[in-house]
Amino acid sequence: MSDDSFVQKGAAATLSVPHAGEPQDFYFLLLPKATMLPVAAAIEPLRIANQVTNTKLYRWYIMTEDGAPVRCSNGMVITPDIPLRALTSEAVGFVCAGVEPQDTASETALNWLRREHRFGRKIGGSPRPG
Repeated sequence: MSDDSFVQKGAAATLSVPHAGEPQDFYFLLLPKATMLPVAAAIEPLRIANQVTNTKLYRWYIMTEDGAPVRCSNGMVITPDIPLRALTSEAVGFVCAGVEPQDTASETALNWLRREHRFGRKIGGSPRPG
């Protein structure tokens, strides 16, 4: 994703928010058959916040295990920004799965999750297994 795509033009309203420093980074690991609704629901508020403030408050990146496109539960194929990588200490990670994550989470993805947990990274997930 190009750096200038994080702040889109055309907001109907603007909001002045004092901000100094680096944007908050979010990394979304999409597993095969990921449900798209939680992914969009997580990214859109970040995009809109950047747009209405005309400031790069947030950056987000889509990851897959190997950097190859992944097919989601709705059949859409998503091309990631980057392959799976270690998170920085300030970043937030999300694992985006479908309704049967135990069937689509590879050993590589699970090892990445364990490593990030050991290093105290902030990790969330969706959807939550029932």
